[in-house]
Amino acid sequence: MRKVILSAIFDIELKTVDTGYIARDRSHNFRLDDGYLFHAEPYSGSTTKLPQTSLGQGSDVVLGLMNKVYARESNGQPRVVMDNLFTSIPLLNELSKKGISGTGTVRENRLKTLHFHQRKA
Repeated sequence: MRKVILSAIFDIELKTVDTGYIARDRSHNFRLDDGYLFHAEPYSGSTTKLPQTSLGQGSDVVLGLMNKVYARESNGQPRVVMDNLFTSIPLLNELSKKGISGTGTVRENRLKTLHFHQRKA
């Protein structure tokens, strides 16, 4: 079923690799274990159209994709789950302002203003 959906979205041949799919001639692995893929755009360098914010390229990618999903989503609050390459506190704040829930692991170097207590051994 997932292969049929992805084939319809991308109109390209897909090859099965483990439980994910790889779009032919691309290196992106679209793993869909739970939920649905609403929108995806292969990154094509400087020709990729991203919104320009002061939050950085990773945040620009997330905001660009979520703006398109948010425009389609009419039932409930849109949600996005990100890996630590994209997640930052300013991005989560911006998503919250737009009414979008965001979840992700934050890299320690992106928490410069927060101080954590050391765990006791």
